[in-house]
Amino acid sequence: MTKENFKKGMLLLEGSFPKFIEKRSKDLTRDIYWSKLKDMPDKIFEFAVEKAIESLNDFPTIHQVKEFSQLDTAEADALDAWAEVVEQVGGVGFYGTPKFSNPMTDQVVKSIGGWPLMCATETSKMGIQREAFIKAFRAFRRREAEIAPLLTGAVHPQISGMVRRIGAGKPKMLTSKEKGIEW
Repeated sequence: MTKENFKKGMLLLEGSFPKFIEKRSKDLTRDIYWSKLKDMPDKIFEFAVEKAIESLNDFPTIHQVKEFSQLDTAEADALDAWAEVVEQVGGVGFYGTPKFSNPMTDQVVKSIGGWPLMCATETSKMGIQREAFIKAFRAFRRREAEIAPLLTGAVHPQISGMVRRIGAGKPKMLTSKEKGIEW
């Protein structure tokens, strides 16, 4: 993350939780937080700061900031994808074919009515489309996370073993021990 973005985030936190930070410890707190959070990408840090401000009553610990950064990066990604959609609506328009950096963005647009509908949406209704897009993007991200282990073979060892045996053309009845059943 850039030092500038970090300072902006810390100022937001300090302004949101003014009782926590004493003037004499402000610089030390910033130095400690910077040393522990500097590897976090800017967008993720911004997201974590916003979530901390919305969710907490006290200044967040470093651990809490890290937890918020991991909480739902799909939202930050969805906002980036939405910005790309809006840019394409203005640049490509109704008759053009949008090109998105993330293939999931195209799938999400199709799932909420498609490109023509996106382009035909009145400016006053774009907020509704935005919410639908973000909700659909999260759903696609969850589905992707659920399916990924199946595609990479990172499933329960018992299932992997059965698949290997069936795939090898040598089906075999599992013993109780292989099934994990102890009598």
